[in-house]
Amino acid sequence: MDTYVARGIVLVSLFLVALGDQNEELLCKARPGCHLAKCDPSQTVFGGLNKNEYPITCVTSTVRQGEVTRAEYDELKIELLTLKAELDITKADMADLRRINLELTAEKHPCESKPCKNGGVCVRFTKDYVCNCKHGYTGRNCETVIQPCDSKPCLNGGTCVQFSGLFVCNCDPKYTGKTCDSLIRDRCSSLYCQNGGTCVETNSGLRCECKPGFQGVRCETAIQGFEWSTCSRTCGRGTRYRRCRTDDTRKCERRYEDCKVRECPPVSCATYRYGSASECCTVSGSTTCGIPQIPQDRFSDGTISSDGQWPWQVAMRNKKEGTVVCGGTLVSSKWVVTAGHCAEHARFTPTEIEIVAGTNKLDVQNPFSRAQISGIEKMILHPTYKFPVDDVALLKLSRQFKYTSYVQPICFPNGEVVTNDVICYAAGWRAASATPRQSNDLLHVGLRTLPIDACIQGFKNTGFAPSVMEKVLCAGILAGGEDTCIGSGGSPLMCQRKNSCQWYFAAIEAFGPRQCDIGYIPTGFMDVVKYEQWIKEQMNKN
Repeated sequence: MDTYVARGIVLVSLFLVALGDQNEELLCKARPGCHLAKCDPSQTVFGGLNKNEYPITCVTSTVRQGEVTRAEYDELKIELLTLKAELDITKADMADLRRINLELTAEKHPCESKPCKNGGVCVRFTKDYVCNCKHGYTGRNCETVIQPCDSKPCLNGGTCVQFSGLFVCNCDPKYTGKTCDSLIRDRCSSLYCQNGGTCVETNSGLRCECKPGFQGVRCETAIQGFEWSTCSRTCGRGTRYRRCRTDDTRKCERRYEDCKVRECPPVSCATYRYGSASECCTVSGSTTCGIPQIPQDRFSDGTISSDGQWPWQVAMRNKKEGTVVCGGTLVSSKWVVTAGHCAEHARFTPTEIEIVAGTNKLDVQNPFSRAQISGIEKMILHPTYKFPVDDVALLKLSRQFKYTSYVQPICFPNGEVVTNDVICYAAGWRAASATPRQSNDLLHVGLRTLPIDACIQGFKNTGFAPSVMEKVLCAGILAGGEDTCIGSGGSPLMCQRKNSCQWYFAAIEAFGPRQCDIGYIPTGFMDVVKYEQWIKEQMNKN
């Protein structure tokens, strides 16, 4: 019971005391167990308070030991008589007070109706109640069964199983933890990959490189009726495909995979091609494009790009959310090339997007940031664009960028065609990860250019007709692992020229597998050499 209600009941009773000779009889008639000139301490009085909750239990002419002393009672009675005189309390007022006293003392306990279900315990809280529910139940009256799997707590492909209001995650073999959130990195053993397959640890877990004739996650399945083509390179990584001995392709589909006969022998060079110890290049040709102004290491240190490494890479950033929605390529101080689907999407309207150049970090508010930012003055989609066909767009900047060591244009192909088995590089803020998530750092990954048939075979069940691939450059890592992710769309595929170290704009990232590290499925890029004339015409006209 509320403290103020309890004190009010006591005050009403003490007002009754102040009325005179009738007060004791009225008090005792109001409560069972309370008799004239005698008080039963086992009974609760004053609307549910017992003597442990309030110092007065039964106001009578007989004072019980340990309750209210005669001196205290007389003093309180004098104070109340004085208060009665000051307030001019009439007999009618006292009748109302007696009625209130009886109503309050007759108040029912809110837990008497047993409102708590499923074993919940009812606890009185002022004039209301609260149910303490047993595990597995919730709601005001514990009436709702908790379904812990509804929130999908299991990550990375784990399966949720619930019982008694709890859940357990059955994790993919690559993950562990209560919610399958921890990658297991040290499980490679001779028992993991079957049939002589080699176990390899990647950022996304374990991968088996199978011997010819076997396939599957652990090389557990024997392939019947096939033979392998010769590796496309005699040294270094190349490509081969599975040839069927039967005309029934449903039983033996053509599949491409990485192959490596041996490492290429190292050579001595004045200048090496990026990431290579066996290929040289010369610093020649135009220096107005495709040449980073800051010297780069010969080999990539992980996947995080260094400042100025890709000075033509730009971000299409949502102004409100601060997130990168697509990448793009700076081809002049006023023009950026990106994918058509990046420009077309309704939420990527020009007024919502800003172009950020000159920084590898997304936190461009940093006072040390070298970022340059511009809005979009004009957006031009390819006239026959319909995803995934002709997925190309041009963005004219509202502010001309100033060339610095960190902002430079890349060269056009100028007719140069990319051959197969060349290592080119893709960059973005959502790359080199099995799970697409935004990174604050610009990341890059080396991808090998592949036969166009590798993309035709990889996407044959996606609804992309072979005609879609007519203007596509195919690249990727067929063994799985690091690859570009959804969200890096519009970013460039950057290659070095055959006869120099100069970088050129080979392709625009357009589409790929929804999971970034799926083996056998490469990434489809729009081949810039097939759109170069149209892009240059639009830049000159606008």
